[in-house]
Amino acid sequence: MSIPETAGACTCQTAQLAKPLGALQSPMAELLNTFAAPSPAERIIVRERILQIAEDGSQLDDEIERVEKILASLRHNRAALHKLSDGHQNVLNLTRRLPIEILGEIFIQLQCMLGGRSIAPTRVCRQWREVAIATSKLWNHINIQYTSSRALLDTEMIPIWLQRSGGQPLNIAIGSHLVPFAVTRSSNPMLDAVLHNETRRWVEVQLVVTKAMMPFLYHIPEHLPRLYSLSIDADDSHFDGFRPPGHGTGIATLNNFRHAAALRVLTLGWRITPGQIPEFPWVQLTACTLLPWGPYTCADGYFILGQAANLQFYKMALDATSGLSATLPLTNIRHINLRSLEI
Repeated sequence: MSIPETAGACTCQTAQLAKPLGALQSPMAELLNTFAAPSPAERIIVRERILQIAEDGSQLDDEIERVEKILASLRHNRAALHKLSDGHQNVLNLTRRLPIEILGEIFIQLQCMLGGRSIAPTRVCRQWREVAIATSKLWNHINIQYTSSRALLDTEMIPIWLQRSGGQPLNIAIGSHLVPFAVTRSSNPMLDAVLHNETRRWVEVQLVVTKAMMPFLYHIPEHLPRLYSLSIDADDSHFDGFRPPGHGTGIATLNNFRHAAALRVLTLGWRITPGQIPEFPWVQLTACTLLPWGPYTCADGYFILGQAANLQFYKMALDATSGLSATLPLTNIRHINLRSLEI
């Protein structure tokens, strides 16, 4: 029997079995509606009826199983046809006319949009994936939450990300205020080493420091030839409870960035070191921001104003209860390049 004939016979059989059963008749209708005990002869009839019902039910089960297999095959064939159709539609796609460089630039612009991600184009098709991986500028933004649950994944993926970025300057964000307090953190020496080896490519760096990140922060190499913008903050919820103002995070001094020759933009949040502000190449800065939760004193604001002689933009949120010490030497401060001062 040919496939169409088999399908036709199967359809007819299924349709026959699927007909409504209507009002089911029983030779023991009167007995079913009472609570009387059946006679020996009636018990024989009831048992025969039960066997017949079981046989009919088994036949329906077999048919249901056969039809479900057919439906599974039909769905599989339908999905295969859709995939084949998509492949043919892809041949007519206008993006095929674009040079690879233009398509890569489109991917870069997509990444800059709200919600854009480097990995998104790699999930569309094999051709787009190849273009995306070959576009090094698409992989120079790295965001690491630095949590225990992602430690192994970060250790595996970040080297791949860095390899794809080629020699591009790196924009790196490490740590986040958005990570819930309940999420555990732990140091990751292997990841630290990978990131430290790429410091020559750091251009924009945002750090939200936790206790687990202290080894990473402390061992950042001083050779940072391209670092242009630096933001340092701390996630106080991950430092074993409340720390009194000015007590820092446990690092006595932080001098890793004092020789960053290209540094121009500096943002400081919660204090990383107690007492005096860490060393930075103040004289070359053009923009500086002290965030409200430092807390930073008037002396801190005055110190930076005296050191950073080439500032163009300075924004400082200071502790209103602090004041200048009587012993603090007041010097003449001139800022010929200052365009904006916000206190």
